[in-house]
Amino acid sequence: MEHIALKSVNELIDVEHYYIPSYQRGYRWTATQVKNLLDDLYEFMGKSFGNPEAFYCLQPLVLRKREDGSYEVIDGQQRLTTISILLTFLKEDSYELEYATRGSSAKFLRSMGQEELEEEVHNIDFHFMREAYITVEEWFKNIQVNRQTVKKKFSIMLGEQVKFIWYEVDPKTEVREIFSRLNIGKIPLTNAELIKARLMLELPYKDRVELATQWDHVERFLQRSSLWYFLGVQKPYENRIEFLFDIIANNTSNIQVDPYYTFYVLQEHDTKQIWQNILAIMAIFEEWFNDRELYHYIGYLTIKAPITKYLALYNNDKVLSKRHFKEVLRLEMIDNIDIERLDELDYHNHYGQIKQILLLFNVLTMLNQQQSNSLFPFDKYHQMDWSLEHIHARNTEGLRTKAQWAAWIVDATQYLEKYETYQKIVEQLKEADVEKLTESQFEQLSIIVLEQLKGELVYESDGIENLVLLDQATNIRLSNHFYPIKYKRLIAYDQEGGFIPLATRNTFMKYYSEEVDNFEVWTQRDREDYLNAIKTTLTQFIGKVATV
Repeated sequence: MEHIALKSVNELIDVEHYYIPSYQRGYRWTATQVKNLLDDLYEFMGKSFGNPEAFYCLQPLVLRKREDGSYEVIDGQQRLTTISILLTFLKEDSYELEYATRGSSAKFLRSMGQEELEEEVHNIDFHFMREAYITVEEWFKNIQVNRQTVKKKFSIMLGEQVKFIWYEVDPKTEVREIFSRLNIGKIPLTNAELIKARLMLELPYKDRVELATQWDHVERFLQRSSLWYFLGVQKPYENRIEFLFDIIANNTSNIQVDPYYTFYVLQEHDTKQIWQNILAIMAIFEEWFNDRELYHYIGYLTIKAPITKYLALYNNDKVLSKRHFKEVLRLEMIDNIDIERLDELDYHNHYGQIKQILLLFNVLTMLNQQQSNSLFPFDKYHQMDWSLEHIHARNTEGLRTKAQWAAWIVDATQYLEKYETYQKIVEQLKEADVEKLTESQFEQLSIIVLEQLKGELVYESDGIENLVLLDQATNIRLSNHFYPIKYKRLIAYDQEGGFIPLATRNTFMKYYSEEVDNFEVWTQRDREDYLNAIKTTLTQFIGKVATV
């Protein structure tokens, strides 16, 4: 039967004998790895002084009990050997390590520090063991003050407060398969796997099938991209259910260095209660995901804040009902938005604020599509980088290569040749030889074009009324082109299946314009109507908050 627990070094010593099978490579820790472990232990010793409950957790030790009572080490022998070397140096009792390929390994490890040992270092395994011992020796020599006192405290700390995750597999298990998974494929045990093993071990056999079924249901649900990104999770997980365990262990902020922090924190919790908490959290997430309003509110808010913030809010006694919960979320969504001053925001000074407002505008636009029952795709949003794009290009700033100049001249020609008024400029553009143009000559040509187009036809603006939310890749495709060229390229991208936020798409298609004469120009009236649409959408949402 499998067994999983936390065991101190002193408890490992009680076992006495460990066997390292031939399918494992020999001891290969370098001086750097040994020194890093000693540094970590020393730092822990300082931080945990006066707190006997604190412990330093080493990675899993995967073992199988043999018929003679000893344990076969499937994974973790490098650390196990290093700790043995450290115990030998400190002149403390240790466990015996027997390497299948090195019959004298146990004797060699016990004899370290003796002068006559030098001539015995004749194989690669013993060489690395000896180098590790020398590293330990030199590390302690570098302690200048109270060295003996430090060694004594270090010995006590090592025995009592340094712990391995002890993962004992069933004696009938095929160990080579486990070893291949953990070492050849370099796939470490995860917190989720360790916790699942512990849960299974503490349940009666008849209840294990039910737990396994529930576990699979939760994992499958979390594997849905639409749900996962709605939760706003940034940290990657091999098993996404581990995120829920991290929530319980208060380990979602990515500040814990120890990869097994969640496992050993939950060691102190009742296993049945842990699982009930997991199911309760999952039920809340399902409820939010299936409520169209909450889906959009929380999906928007978790772009900036962790889902745990809203989980805590939901469970707060001061939040009296689901209706009240929605009201609190709405208030946070409109925080710091002053509708009357939207037209004062500009690209250079309020970039982040405009970006957030346009995201909210897009989310609310989707939410307001009651007939379609569509959802804003937060999964696509999270998987792309986003930026602000000018609907009508401001100028030729940023065009540095002849290829860029040529593209701009083609745009300008296609745009202007429809109008008789600009035929002279069109002729100048067609006569321009890009290969012979200097930077100053191109600049002069662009100034002539832009000066002629000032007014109703082209209005240079860095305000929100001339900006939309676009992913960076699409932004690059559209950048510095005239409005009709951008419009056509955006439609083509949309037809290819690219993701364009609904309000951005509506804007380029002049959905918000009261009068649409043509799609060749982005006029002053278009800008005013677009700004009014943003204000109206936000005002209606704020009004909804005010009337609750």
